[in-house]
Amino acid sequence: MIKIENITYQYPRGAAPVLKDYSACFARGEITAVSGGNGCGKTTLSKLVAGILCPQQGRISIEGQDIGDLNLFEIGRLVGYVFQNPARQLFCETVYHEVAFGLVNLGLDQEQVARQTGHYLDYFGLSAYHGDYPGGGRH
Repeated sequence: MIKIENITYQYPRGAAPVLKDYSACFARGEITAVSGGNGCGKTTLSKLVAGILCPQQGRISIEGQDIGDLNLFEIGRLVGYVFQNPARQLFCETVYHEVAFGLVNLGLDQEQVARQTGHYLDYFGLSAYHGDYPGGGRH
C-alpha cells in the first residue's frame, strides 16, 4: 500500500503550493487513475511518490516504510515511474538491451539477465522486436 499523509509541495519559484495537505491511499493490486487539468499536481504527486521530489510537509510510506528513510534506488525497487516523454527515458540501442538494463544494474549474472529479459519480452509480446530501436523503427 502507498499511503500519502498530509503532504504539501511548493516549487521553489512557485507562488502557491501545487499540493497542500493532500492525503490518499493506493492499495496493492489496485488500478487508480489520477486526473485533472494542466498544473493541478498530477506529475508532482507521481514524482513525490517515486522519491524524485520530497514533500515540504507530510509523509509518504510504501508498505509501511517511510520513503524519507529510503534512497532513490530502494524506492525504485518498490515504485515504477514512467516519464511523460518516453523519448527522454529510452537510451539503449535495442528493445532487448532496454529491458535488460535494470537487470544488469541489479547485478544479475549474464545468464540470469538473458533468461529474465527473454521472459519479459515474451510476457509483454515484444520478442519480435528484441533487435529494434526502442523508440520505433527497425535497425
